[in-house]
Amino acid sequence: MNRGLLLLLSIFFIIKIQAQEGKPDLFGVSYGSDKIKNDSVKGKIKDVDAFLNFPIYRDNEEAVGGRLQFKSRSISGLDPAFSKDLYGTDFFVFWQVKIKQKYKLYFFAQVGAYSDFKDISEEDFRYSFGARYTIQHNDNLKTGW
Repeated sequence: MNRGLLLLLSIFFIIKIQAQEGKPDLFGVSYGSDKIKNDSVKGKIKDVDAFLNFPIYRDNEEAVGGRLQFKSRSISGLDPAFSKDLYGTDFFVFWQVKIKQKYKLYFFAQVGAYSDFKDISEEDFRYSFGARYTIQHNDNLKTGW
C-alpha cells in the first residue's frame, strides 16, 4: 500500500478516535446552506440543527441523562415533488451503570417524529432502544458489545 495513503488514513482515524472521547456540549445550534446546481437544476438546501443535553443524575457508579434535538431541512428551487420542508424532533435518554472498576453497562431509548409536520401519522414516528457493555482495558483502549 502507498505510504502516503497509509499515513493519511492513520491521521484520519486518530482524529476520529480522539473526537469520540470529547465531552458533549450542553447545547448547540448550527445552520448550513448549500446550492444544488448542474446543467438543468438550480436549487438550495438549508439545514438547521439544535440540541439540548441535560444531566439527570450522576455519581461515581451511575449516570442518567438525555437529549432533546430538532432538525430542519428545506429544499427549494427544484421540481415540486422534491422541494420540501422536512423536520425531525426527538428525545433520547440513557442510563449508565458501573459494574466493576473497568466494566460498564449502558442502556438507551429514543423516540422521535420525522415529517413535514403537515399531516402527522404513526408512520412519522421512530423508536429505538438498546444496550452496550464496555470494558476499559487501559486509558487508551475501551472495547464493547
